[in-house]
Amino acid sequence: MNMSIRILGVFGLLFAASSAAQQPCPLDAPIVPGITPDEHIDVTGDGTPDLVITSVLDPTPDPEQGLFGWYRRHVRTLPGTSLLSWSTHNNYGYYILDDGASIDTAALAKNFHFKQLQWTPSEQPREFRLLQQAYGPGITKDMAGWYGTGEYADGTMILRSVTNGKARIAAFTISFAVSSGCISITTKEVLNVHRDFGKAGDPPPPLPPVEDPFSFGHEPSEPPIVIPPGIPPIERVDLTFDENDDVLIIGIERTGVDADDLGYYVRGVSPAPGAAFLMKRDASGEGWDFYRLPPEGSLTADILDHGLQAGTFVWATPEREGVFCPVLQQRITLNDKPQEWTYVYEEDKGDPVFRTMHHGQPVIGVVALRWSVPGGELGIDPQNWVEEGKVLQVR
Repeated sequence: MNMSIRILGVFGLLFAASSAAQQPCPLDAPIVPGITPDEHIDVTGDGTPDLVITSVLDPTPDPEQGLFGWYRRHVRTLPGTSLLSWSTHNNYGYYILDDGASIDTAALAKNFHFKQLQWTPSEQPREFRLLQQAYGPGITKDMAGWYGTGEYADGTMILRSVTNGKARIAAFTISFAVSSGCISITTKEVLNVHRDFGKAGDPPPPLPPVEDPFSFGHEPSEPPIVIPPGIPPIERVDLTFDENDDVLIIGIERTGVDADDLGYYVRGVSPAPGAAFLMKRDASGEGWDFYRLPPEGSLTADILDHGLQAGTFVWATPEREGVFCPVLQQRITLNDKPQEWTYVYEEDKGDPVFRTMHHGQPVIGVVALRWSVPGGELGIDPQNWVEEGKVLQVR
């Protein structure tokens, strides 16, 4: 089994344990029958199963096709197991380790601190519905194989398991073979951690119900998210949904003007490598401002080309100059008194315009910046993008 265990001195020593995690499905694996007994997998090696590979019978008859229904094969978390996921405006899927990377608890702790990661509720199972097989009198032998559902569990994920007050986190992968219906769960790495590790990412407890005769049955709202002072880790955003980064949400520290002014934490957006923001000459003619497309406006190829040739427009890239659009700021203080985030972005001027590559083709687009104050959440939404050379409008 490909499994490594590291020791975290600050969290305690690991003890010897066996794991029931598996090897990847072999190419010559026998075909799995429609319904099989549940297979419980101990990913963390603490003696308690974390995941289960289960079969489900889904009777959905179609008499014209001779179909009685479907056998389905799923992977599901068991009680006490949580999966690590993103929790920001732009990133909310499961956390995936980079290829070949190990779990970096210090980096994860920083992500938790700045509300970028969370654990899924351990009492609410998460499920990966991976394989399906039709059954019924109209299903011939040639048709009775396993097929993918279109849902995948790509990459190395991280789970947390708490048993008898002790916590472990583990990196693992889920793989399957359509040819045989085999599903395999492979442990990559296991760490013992303090049971409060990542506590900032635990789901908040539900608010107590409030009897209000004027509530009209509305559920109480969740407590607002408050981003603490400091510079969060860089958040990468894919605006065109092609699995490539287009914009970075970053933070900087802006120095004060004198000894009594400690400055500000400032958060905003910058283009990712390979992308650019459109800038225009400011009123003085000596500096640059972000070009902002108004709600009812349009940017034609003629306007863009003329501005670029005349030197009144420029595509600003991170490779050539620092490009940063500030959105939120918070004063730096020496005490622990909470400070509120305030916005510095002038929303009424319109929305920024970006340029990037989408499946090898240059595109231009317009984005809307999203934020909340005083909590400090920050995100960015694409409003529209078109092939370079076409008219760009806000949608």
